[in-house]
Amino acid sequence: MERKGGEEALRESEERYRRLVELSQDGILIHSQGKVVFLNPAAAKILGAEYPEQLINKNVLDLVHPDSREMVKQRIRELKEGATFQPFVREKLIKLDGTEIYVEAAGVPFVFQGQPAIQVLIRDVTHTIRAEEALRQSEAKFRRVVESNMVGVIFWEANGDITDANDNFLAIVGYDRDDLKAGTVNWRRLTPPEYAPLDDRALQELGEKGVTSPFEKEYIRKDGSRAPVVIAAALLEGEKNHGVCFVLDITRRKQAERDRDRLFQQVESARDRLQLLSHRLVQVQELERRRIARELHDEVGQELTALRLTIEQCAAATASGASSGWRDAQARVNKLLNVVRELSLDLRPSMLDDLGLLPALIWHFDRYSVMSGIKVAFKHWGLEGQRFSLEIETAAYRIIQEALTNVLRHSGCKEVMVTLWLSDQNARLAMQIEDCGVGFDVEAAFKRGNSSGLSGMRERAALLGGRLTIESVQRERTCVIAELPIDAKSEIDPLR
Repeated sequence: MERKGGEEALRESEERYRRLVELSQDGILIHSQGKVVFLNPAAAKILGAEYPEQLINKNVLDLVHPDSREMVKQRIRELKEGATFQPFVREKLIKLDGTEIYVEAAGVPFVFQGQPAIQVLIRDVTHTIRAEEALRQSEAKFRRVVESNMVGVIFWEANGDITDANDNFLAIVGYDRDDLKAGTVNWRRLTPPEYAPLDDRALQELGEKGVTSPFEKEYIRKDGSRAPVVIAAALLEGEKNHGVCFVLDITRRKQAERDRDRLFQQVESARDRLQLLSHRLVQVQELERRRIARELHDEVGQELTALRLTIEQCAAATASGASSGWRDAQARVNKLLNVVRELSLDLRPSMLDDLGLLPALIWHFDRYSVMSGIKVAFKHWGLEGQRFSLEIETAAYRIIQEALTNVLRHSGCKEVMVTLWLSDQNARLAMQIEDCGVGFDVEAAFKRGNSSGLSGMRERAALLGGRLTIESVQRERTCVIAELPIDAKSEIDPLR
């Protein structure tokens, strides 16, 4: 009776154990003499079986991946030799369909149906292992990206300590990995004092947005020199006091900018010297024209006048009076006098120096119309009794003179309109020369470079700080407009 009661209690105990095992979320597998003798539904699911019976009597080592087989054999031997527990370790198993999985397994000696056996608790950690592996691979890829990046990369804490950096950053600031390990590389200490407000604004932006816009600053290298850099920073995911910075060394760019500025200054200086030289050349040219004009008028003209008087006296003193030979000599002298007078006026009319721009232009227009047959319609406002600097008057006269010469040579028209006025609240002398001739391609004319007259007009205006524009429509019209600042003065004034 007592034996029967004991067996009944054992069966009830085993039944309660079985129900508990079947309800467990962890896999429980029992093997004896190398064969699977029991497993719960959770273990069957882990091993890829639809129901536990598919794995009963299967060789337990066939379920173990070759990578883990020796370790599992060793753990089984230790349990058989008296070990009371084998702690959880990671093992690699093979499911029924051949898929590899990772588990954490722990084993204890067990008696199953009166036979010595081993009970194994199994937890599927495949997803965890794969996630860890993916994380390791991601970190390895990230590390490769960081190390191979052409910019400096640093990881920092709120106190300024740089916890990690790639070789490019260390090269930028001149430190090495020993300095990094020693904790002596701190971005606050690397930053010159004048850039502290910039860093404070960047930290504020990090707190508000989690990232900063790129900004320029400098770092103090280990040797005390400075490295100009561009920085962009971001907080690490889920962190408030840790971040990453990307640091671009712009030393070469800054040097290139300095070289560019130096070359630009040299070009500007050369341009200024060239402009001054051109200005002086124009002045010297005008001075030489004036001198030659005076020489022709005063010396050659006077000598020719004296020669004419002598011829007239000699002709009157001869018995036969003025013979044909004397009359011919007299005509030649008169012709020479006219040529000298015209040359003198063409070089520089004395009226421009003595009376000013307006009378000189009126005289020139009358003479131009007689010589060319082209009528000049002249209008002006605010110029009566006005005198300007010799440079302004000379430039205005020469520009109008050259424009009228071009009308005569190229336009084919019979009338030209010339207008002068004071513009920009009497600060500029403006002039316009317009004809209704054949027109021309202005851009092409300047590109060919064979129009010294056009270039000369533009250069005269530019040398005084003015501007000259030419508008032309082929077969319709050409209009030259120039403006000269009235207060323009030269550094030298040889004509005064």
